[in-house]
Amino acid sequence: MRFEEAYSGWEGGRLRQEEAARLLGICERTFRRYVERYEDSGIDKRLGQVSRHRAAVDEVLAVTQSYRRWHLVDKDRPTQFGRAMQQLGVEMIAAYSPQARGRSERAFRTHQDRLVRELAAVNVTDMAEANRYLQQQYLPAFNQEFMEVAREDGSAFVPLGSIELKEILCEHFERTVRHDNCISFDAKVLQIPPQQHRCHFVKAKVRVHRYLDDTLAVFYGPRCLARYQADGQLIGPGQPLGAPPPVRRRRRADFGSPGFALRAAISAPIVADS
Repeated sequence: MRFEEAYSGWEGGRLRQEEAARLLGICERTFRRYVERYEDSGIDKRLGQVSRHRAAVDEVLAVTQSYRRWHLVDKDRPTQFGRAMQQLGVEMIAAYSPQARGRSERAFRTHQDRLVRELAAVNVTDMAEANRYLQQQYLPAFNQEFMEVAREDGSAFVPLGSIELKEILCEHFERTVRHDNCISFDAKVLQIPPQQHRCHFVKAKVRVHRYLDDTLAVFYGPRCLARYQADGQLIGPGQPLGAPPPVRRRRRADFGSPGFALRAAISAPIVADS
């Protein structure tokens, strides 16, 4: 029973009274009252019953851990969005309190209430008409009503330079190359084509990029090894999407080599002597 575990831990000095009470989900005063009852007449029957006003400690801890794992920002294990922001040099400030999230939540509520009513007033029923109304009517009117002139001239944005947004704003997954020089990804097998700078990539850590159109690419460091269609079909060894396939050039024959003379002799027509 959990009370006996907490009592033995408190009695043995392993737990403080505050920790033992927190383990049971009660206050210190209630814990002292339970201890007095336990020492006077043994365990109280009510201690073995689940209270209607309190949640089980194990369930509360499980819910707390689940919330921290899925909702709190883990700087050691960033999400896909967090990883993209780090690559772009954008610092994310997490907002957990209602006061910190109030401004964005109020803006979302304004857009949701106002936009839905306006779409219903103009009889917009499909997605294409809604997007057209959003760009041509709603956003210009909203900006004209709430936009304020900046106090200083200039822009806080910086140029991208040589950054390829397509390779950053996509999903990244790490994979280990198998012994057959292939990668298993999303129930598909991606074959790495031969490379000039390396014989194979067995047991190497590579990075798989999945883009918005579900096409894939395999990177080894900054080098793109190959690109694939959504079904895993190879597009080309590192060539950009939509590029024509490479043209193979035939090697110029070496007329002075013995092999060329032998092939010429074999392929020459046979002429009978008259």
